[in-house]
Amino acid sequence: MQYHHVSVLVAANLRPPVSLLPGEILLYLDHKMNGLIMLTTYRLFVSYDSGATFVIMALRVIQTVERKPTLNDITILCKDGTMDM
Repeated sequence: MQYHHVSVLVAANLRPPVSLLPGEILLYLDHKMNGLIMLTTYRLFVSYDSGATFVIMALRVIQTVERKPTLNDITILCKDGTMDM
């Protein structure tokens, strides 16, 4: 399967964990901490606990993403709440 990439950072030998929707473009895909982070033009996909738990968020609900490198923690501020991972 061919993926259309635009200024993309994709770690070697990784494939998206979910099928891309028509018109969706993969922007970022990498292993982080004990999980995976995928960013597309439509959504943010984050899996953690070695893939046992995952979150898929539409980009339109995300206001800010903060990463605290000392804690290996990601905080996603949304229009309707906050999620800490």
